[in-house]
Amino acid sequence: MSNGFDDGSSEVQNVINELNNDQNKNAFDSTLDQEIKVEPVNVIPVVVNEPVNVIPVVINEPVNVIPIVNPVSVEPVHVNVEPQVPVNNTHHSHNHSHKRKKDVKNKEYLGGENLNQVYLSANFNEMIEDFKEIKIKLLTKDQGWASVPDSNSWFDLRITNSNGQVLAEKHRIVQNHTVTDYQKKKFELKRNDHDLGAFMNGDNRLELVARSQYPGWEIHVKKASMKFDD
Repeated sequence: MSNGFDDGSSEVQNVINELNNDQNKNAFDSTLDQEIKVEPVNVIPVVVNEPVNVIPVVINEPVNVIPIVNPVSVEPVHVNVEPQVPVNNTHHSHNHSHKRKKDVKNKEYLGGENLNQVYLSANFNEMIEDFKEIKIKLLTKDQGWASVPDSNSWFDLRITNSNGQVLAEKHRIVQNHTVTDYQKKKFELKRNDHDLGAFMNGDNRLELVARSQYPGWEIHVKKASMKFDD
C-alpha cells in the first residue's frame, strides 16, 4: 500500500541516515580523542662539536739501540825487538844452564903417605853435552925433597856411577917432582878417550884424585879446574 508520503519519506530517511552517520563519526572521533593520548617525550638535545683531527698512532716493533761510546785515542806502543842470531846446532846445541867449568880455587890440601882423596869432581849431567875435550889444570907440588929420583905423589882420573862404583880410570895423568914451589900442571882428556870415553854421560861423575905412596911422601894442591870445551 502506498500513501502520499513515499517520495518524501525516502528523503527524510536519507537525512536521518546522514545524521546517524555524523553522530557515529563524532562518537568515533570522540573515542579517538579519549583513547589516543600521546605522552610527551623528553628529547635530549644533541650538541654537535667541531670535528677533531685524530692522528693515527702506528706501533712498530721495539728497536735495539746500541749506545755510541766516544772512541778513546790510544797511542801506539813501539817495542824494540832485538834481532835474533841463528844458532849453529852443530857447535852450540847445549843447554845454557849447563856448566862449562868446575874448579876449586885457593883451597890448599896436604896429604901424606898412601893418600887416595878426590880433590875435584864434575857430574856429566851438569856439564854441557856437546863437549869434545876436557882440559884439566892444577897448581900442585910434593914435599920438596926425596932420596930417590922418582916422585911418588901424583893424580889419577876416574869415572864413577851414582853409587860411587869406579867404572873406568886413568893413572898418573899428572906427576909431581921434588920441588918446593907450586907448579902449574895440565892434562887434556878427549871425548873419545879409549879408557873413559864410553862412560862420559848420564849421572856418571868425573873425579880428579890426589894420590901419594910410601912413607914421607906428600902431595900439596892449591887449586884445580876442569873445563869442558866444545
